[in-house]
Amino acid sequence: MAPNEDKQQPLTLEEIYDIRQVCQDFLSKKNNLPFAELCNLAERVGFLLKKQDGTSHIQGKHPDYACGPPYYDKITLQKKKGNRAVPYQVEQVVKFIRNAVPKMRLQP
Repeated sequence: MAPNEDKQQPLTLEEIYDIRQVCQDFLSKKNNLPFAELCNLAERVGFLLKKQDGTSHIQGKHPDYACGPPYYDKITLQKKKGNRAVPYQVEQVVKFIRNAVPKMRLQP
């Protein structure tokens, strides 16, 4: 997975609404969520993802939020059997979004 090098573009209100709907969906299927879908959502809200050398972990850092918990500006994602996301990591990404989306820059 290549890191997202571009600066995150501001979100529209429609995109924020869509992201919130996706979060609800992800929480309802957190025990069986495809890992790629979690990575895609993390990148969509601005995390820069990078695979760690020598491990299956993917590190993510959000450039606009450096305040730590409860915003989770840094995340570690890993796959479990069957290319599924780890449930508590789904919850972490969703918690970040719920805390950060209201503060994200909106497109004028």
